[in-house]
Amino acid sequence: MRTFRDMDSFVKQFSSVPRRVTTAQARALDRCARLLEKDIKGQFGHYQPSIGELLAWKPLAEATMEERKARGYAPNEPLLAGGELRDSVSHQSDASRAIVGSTLEYARWIENGTFRTPPRPTFGRTAIGKAKDVAKIIGDATTKEIGGDRQL
Repeated sequence: MRTFRDMDSFVKQFSSVPRRVTTAQARALDRCARLLEKDIKGQFGHYQPSIGELLAWKPLAEATMEERKARGYAPNEPLLAGGELRDSVSHQSDASRAIVGSTLEYARWIENGTFRTPPRPTFGRTAIGKAKDVAKIIGDATTKEIGGDRQL
């Protein structure tokens, strides 16, 4: 429990809460965005299991593996030919939001699949798999600023 020496200490503590919470949440959002970016990039080259409503990644077709070998890539590393897609994943954050995405137009086709290729969701998989971690990071940052354990 937090205690205060006097009313001035109490007022000082709580009058600065909005500013401190905003700053802490901005730092937390950036931390979350970095966590999500790292998780997404880590999925490239590895088959992913089911999570939530997202199905496990289907194996690469034999023809795809042969084509990858002919181009000098490992035959059975899904989404990791030259690394262009993985390397396009980045994040931006500010005081009120964080965005994790890819600059490549075809990233959405990979995520959702097409009539010719099965979906290989990375962004959705990370959103589901890291939701509790994100909530904890932001919640802890906010709670610490509202009711930390410093004596005033």
